[in-house]
Amino acid sequence: MRVSQPSGGRTIPPIPPVPRRDVLVTVSETPAQLHAAEFAARFLHDSPSIGITLLYVAPPRRYKSIGPYGLVMGEAGMDEKEFHRHLALGNESLEQARTMLLQAGVHEQRIRLCAVPDSVSMDWDILHQGTTGGHAAIVLGNRGRTWLENMLEGTPDITSEMVKQSCVVPLWLCPPQARDSKEVLICVDGSASAFNAVHHIASLLGSDSPHKFTLLRVCRATPCGLTDSGMLFKQCRQIMEGQGIAAHRISTNVVTHGNVVEAILRLSLEGDFGLVVSGRRGMGSGILEHLMMGSVADKLFRRLRSSALCLCC
Repeated sequence: MRVSQPSGGRTIPPIPPVPRRDVLVTVSETPAQLHAAEFAARFLHDSPSIGITLLYVAPPRRYKSIGPYGLVMGEAGMDEKEFHRHLALGNESLEQARTMLLQAGVHEQRIRLCAVPDSVSMDWDILHQGTTGGHAAIVLGNRGRTWLENMLEGTPDITSEMVKQSCVVPLWLCPPQARDSKEVLICVDGSASAFNAVHHIASLLGSDSPHKFTLLRVCRATPCGLTDSGMLFKQCRQIMEGQGIAAHRISTNVVTHGNVVEAILRLSLEGDFGLVVSGRRGMGSGILEHLMMGSVADKLFRRLRSSALCLCC
């Protein structure tokens, strides 16, 4: 790209390209808990073609009181002064998250702020924004972790439609202490969900990102065979290289372990990975596991604390 030179001799930095892809990063109204924005700043700051939309969902002016079994018991309203206090806190958090991204080196043209009123529930509004806004992923902090826990435990206010919507866009879950690393561990097992995960990460973190990737296949006590693993890795490499990821940025690893989750957790620590990627369901999962999560993804969600976790249907 050519750099223009003004008459005074000062070099003007080139304007970055318009982001081709965008992730939706949720922001709470507590500035000390901007874990999703912190992770995005560290992990995506030098990926110039990825836009970052910071989303704050304001509390509703009126809300329904939910009783046992999800039954609506009545409606209540929020005091006008209290409502505007929440709005002020949310806007403050948005600005703080924006400053965090700018300080990390994210160009201002890549950042968009979005504040929306809570129309149904905070969880539904986040999913709605993610699925209708053309976002490549929804990046969640502790609030998203709580919502996903409620979904897995069958909390009444988590509807089946919300569960289905949660499968439309990949979810990134960011713990408070996620490490600062551009290494990505992609767990593959030959399932459609795992291939979708490979395609998601490859299309998002393509040729202009500095990330490196390790494709991991964990075989149980009975080895799954180097030939089978080689074919699986070849298919994954074709997907990734088709998105512009150079071959030298991709490595592979086959591990034999009786406990798939334990193997992934151990490798995520030993390899210093910033992001662990997994399909939400494995080979042979039924309809329920497709909409919810398979056992491996469920346990990774509950136990992974040193890396962010990306889940794809």
